[in-house]
Amino acid sequence: MTHTIIILLLFGALLLALFAGWGGLLSLGLRWAKADSVSIRRIALTSAIVIAANCVISFMGYFADSLGNVAGLAMLLALFLATIVVPLIAIALVCAVRFGKATKAWLVTLLLPVVTLAFLYIVWKPFVSEAFVIPTNAMAPTLLGLHQEDACPECGSIAYFSRPEPILPEREQPPINMICERFHVHPAPSTSKPIDVGDRIVVAKYLKPRRWDLIVFRFPADATQTYVKRLVGLPGEEVVVKDGNVWADGRRLEPPAELAGIEYLNAFPEEEFGPHIKVAGTEDNPARLGDDEYFVLGDFSAQSYDSRLWMEGAAGHPPYSVPHENLIGVVTTIYWPRERWRSFR
Repeated sequence: MTHTIIILLLFGALLLALFAGWGGLLSLGLRWAKADSVSIRRIALTSAIVIAANCVISFMGYFADSLGNVAGLAMLLALFLATIVVPLIAIALVCAVRFGKATKAWLVTLLLPVVTLAFLYIVWKPFVSEAFVIPTNAMAPTLLGLHQEDACPECGSIAYFSRPEPILPEREQPPINMICERFHVHPAPSTSKPIDVGDRIVVAKYLKPRRWDLIVFRFPADATQTYVKRLVGLPGEEVVVKDGNVWADGRRLEPPAELAGIEYLNAFPEEEFGPHIKVAGTEDNPARLGDDEYFVLGDFSAQSYDSRLWMEGAAGHPPYSVPHENLIGVVTTIYWPRERWRSFR
């Protein structure tokens, strides 16, 4: 929770800086346009309207991916409204200036988006925080991608499962399981149900990862792909999964209270993963981590493609390891959907 608050405070400070910066540039622009004297109150109100509108429009544009094929058009429209239409109307109406002078004053304020984008991509995104969308249910029930819900037949709590993939002619559809909030795994129902959106998360870049943290990282075999898993094995350890638990250097690890009931698997049916799969992190094939390597697992152990199953790794590293250089950050918060809000650190 602490780092969620820190990121919120930093974001609030950024908004205040944008407010002050845009107001200062607007004041310069109005002087350049030789507009009649405009009060500080009007400039502050105009700045507040523009910054608030940008936040709302950006927020709406961020969810444009749910619109499918028109997502690109929605993003362009949001950008047009945020940078041109709203500022021009606000300057003209609130500051009571003609449209021509409002346009001239607005041109000066375009310096702020340039500076802001530079700050976001040079400082904020690499070193502070970044948002991601969860695509799959490998981390269910902790993190959800596109999913369907049903009642767990064992405890009655909500259970989550992925929608069935189209059956390919050369391959039979593998069984679909669901996992509930208490980590009970059962076959998913075959009936069609409404599909709910996935979680959207915030990742802190400045945090040092700890055991049991949720981490986002670049997939070792293909750095263009981004994964999120739970960190269970630390540098220098020998990790083994047995009896449903994780063992490090011969010591059984005790998961945090929120993972009570979780069971990690170390064997998989051949019909799902093929006869040549060699599971890492077993007693016969322990995962020996180097000084800069981590071992990660998915919470939906039966259906997670994680360190146990990777066949290829980063150059110079074993397939089961996530090199430190591949780490992106530690998950601090689920911020959307609203009912799924949760803070992890």
